[in-house]
Amino acid sequence: MSRGDERVAVAGWLPTTPQAFLRRVRRGVGPDALPGDAVVVGERADEVTVATTLTAARPYYWTRAATPSGIVHGADVFDVVRRAQLDWRWDREAIRSLAVIRHLTDDQTLHPQVRRVPGGAVLHARGGEVSLRRTDLLTRALDADDATPVEVVRALRRVVAEVPADPLLAMTAGLDSRLLLAALLREGHRPTLWTAGPADCPDVLVARAIARATGLPHHVVELDAAGYLEHAPAITRATGGAYLAGDWHSRLLFEGAQSLEAPVVIKGTNGELARSFYAGFPGAALADRLPGGVARARLAITVRRGRQSFPTRPAFLEGAGGLAAELAALCAGPARPLDRLDHFYALQRIRHFCGMGVRLSDEALPVAAPFLDARWSLAAARLPRRWKLEGRLHRVAIARLAPDLLRHPFGGATPAPRRGRDTRVDYGPFDRVLRDPATLERIRWSPHLGHLADDDARVHAIETGDRSLLELLLTLHEAGEAATQPAAMRTTPVSAATTPTA
Repeated sequence: MSRGDERVAVAGWLPTTPQAFLRRVRRGVGPDALPGDAVVVGERADEVTVATTLTAARPYYWTRAATPSGIVHGADVFDVVRRAQLDWRWDREAIRSLAVIRHLTDDQTLHPQVRRVPGGAVLHARGGEVSLRRTDLLTRALDADDATPVEVVRALRRVVAEVPADPLLAMTAGLDSRLLLAALLREGHRPTLWTAGPADCPDVLVARAIARATGLPHHVVELDAAGYLEHAPAITRATGGAYLAGDWHSRLLFEGAQSLEAPVVIKGTNGELARSFYAGFPGAALADRLPGGVARARLAITVRRGRQSFPTRPAFLEGAGGLAAELAALCAGPARPLDRLDHFYALQRIRHFCGMGVRLSDEALPVAAPFLDARWSLAAARLPRRWKLEGRLHRVAIARLAPDLLRHPFGGATPAPRRGRDTRVDYGPFDRVLRDPATLERIRWSPHLGHLADDDARVHAIETGDRSLLELLLTLHEAGEAATQPAAMRTTPVSAATTPTA
């Protein structure tokens, strides 16, 4: 069969065609050096090639199977399980990660025999022979320490210049969306601003003031508790069940955005790669002079807080104390401690947590996230640490691109919220969802949760209002439902038609 007979599909954002992307990969170019953020699939009769960009925020799954190529693959983990004729099983280590740090890691899924294709990878299967090649340009970039803010700004402008005209911009009071707006305005775009939250929250107040000052249209959305359970099946299938219910607002935020006829929504995902996400602690600037155990100690704090969020100490958390060492091993490549934390942020938290939000936003409008593009990510990774602390790079970049935007406050209070405590914005009424009798009925009588919590444990969680446990149980109940649904209920296959191009 000729190359012309190959079926090519893509999930995500590419500034070029998926065919051109695959041609470069087959010529030996590492996919993590190529622009965009996407999973590209080429398939012929007995051969499959799956290539992923540096981060590849959208999830894509595979497992070995008795097929002409030797694998079954797809964007729906439950569909992959069914087509591979596997019985549904729970990966307990994946559940532990989801419970403690709110996302999975590496190639985990909720099923132990199904893997997620890593970022910066080429999965090739032909006639039963399967290979997986991974590259790690990010480690080399983090170790380089030789970029300037001018280089990073130039990289961002190149990426933003490829965005279609008149995009929708997810606007908050934070630094990342402000920098994206500055770059869009500098490149001649007039985006529509879109903000989630109550009318008096900092995000809405600051975004509204920016819209008035720039003359840009601005829309505000407030969420309804009823939307969580209504959209739970679709959300679960899109995320493989690996996105906790309290974060499902990512699917609901852009409901109705289609009526604006915007070609794409711009999101600031991964902007904190240039802001040291895990380094907001006293003395962070000196941490790179200390032994490598600093990275493990910082991740251990995250693990401890995650465990402490379960007041009833459920049995499935046994052994979670060793999770910090496992997480540290995933980012052991870079030489300096804070670079290791940046590596973990970009290739673990962004892929498995923020990436799920990108995937859900895709359900409403195609998403372009310029900070996920390798051209920006690798340039930002090469910045010396002093530029990554206290939002320094972002402020300098905004001053170069659209200085008037600096007149508006950041975050509604402090310019850069300190890490070390939960700073998540409450975008939706999730506490009301957990008090809804319909939610509690699903958890109490679910046939899928016996491996996690018996009847007495579920009743106790409901009576005591154990928020973390109830959230996890609701999430996994919906995953169990998706795993037992007939094939006719599977999600739409990934399609090249969903990909915006310049």
